[in-house]
Amino acid sequence: MDPALQKSWESFASLCLDFYAAGDEAERVLSDGWFAALSRMSSAELNVCGLSPRASNNSASDLAQVLGTDQPGIVFTSEHLLPASRRVLTDAGFITGEISEPLMRCGYPPEVVPSKFKVSRCETDRDLKGALRLTSEAHTVDLDLLDASIGQAARLGAAQVWLAHEGEQPVSTVWICRSGSGIGVMEMMTPKRHQGRGAGRAVLTTALAATWSTATSEALLLATPAGRPLYESVGFETIDDCLTCYRGLEDSVLAAIGQVP
Repeated sequence: MDPALQKSWESFASLCLDFYAAGDEAERVLSDGWFAALSRMSSAELNVCGLSPRASNNSASDLAQVLGTDQPGIVFTSEHLLPASRRVLTDAGFITGEISEPLMRCGYPPEVVPSKFKVSRCETDRDLKGALRLTSEAHTVDLDLLDASIGQAARLGAAQVWLAHEGEQPVSTVWICRSGSGIGVMEMMTPKRHQGRGAGRAVLTTALAATWSTATSEALLLATPAGRPLYESVGFETIDDCLTCYRGLEDSVLAAIGQVP
């Protein structure tokens, strides 16, 4: 097992726990080879878990027990995971995605891309509501659920939220967390009607450049198939080509992220 890869997985786990498990009913579990950041809400995208390269069959069984029989959720599983461990999830009703979703790393701040968009960090409740609306539209997740989970992470200071505006209209948003020396790009959302004009690239590069410091060692993200080309173009490299197991994820969400239902 690559120690550097495992360290990145551990950093990613900490980032997810801070971001997705910030709500009042949330549950955070970090164990050997696995984590569960559970909002305990009805949206699979807000219950994020992982099985790292060091996970065993017992790790997968422990995670399945925490998830129970009906909790919607997403489990990112390392490409190095033994197939038998992944089968523990499929036996619990999870479906394995057909397209890999990579854990990606960037070891330097990307160059800020000049654009026509005004990019700034959210400082007001109005800004936060705009970012939540964009996130809800882009991934068809209920706005109230987002507000009570990742919105709470922003209000508690666990997440920074950035917006790209075209004139007065917010068109793209990125949600950033920090854990130790790592930065996490937790959500990167541009609704389809605003895609293809550079707003996502502008907000992502600006947010990372502003958040990066001399103490930062890496930025991490888990890329959807649809988002992977953008991240590669600004310097992110795949360190683990994960297979995603999901339960209760709607076809509209799968289509939005580029995962064939």
